Amino acid sequence: MVVLWECERALHLVSDAATRTAAEQLRRTAWRTMAESFHAATSQWAGPHSRTYHDRLSQGLVRELSDRTGIELPVHPEHGEGELYPFW
Repeated sequence: MVVLWECERALHLVSDAATRTAAEQLRRTAWRTMAESFHAATSQWAGPHSRTYHDRLSQGLVRELSDRTGIELPVHPEHGEGELYPFW
């Protein structure tokens, strides 16, 4: 998510065409990587993403993914609480 946010920030702040193109390509790669690692049946990321910080997606991350994709994702019962948008 940090890569995604930083690419989006670059797209808001930078006017250089080559840099904007690189940021957009990296942003798309980040989304593709997240999608490829997402297990729809459990609404969780597969490893290694799932093991980076927590075993389950936090409430904040689930909410952000839901908001960004327009798909309502359930929060795992073990993570029913937590910060909304925890990295902001």
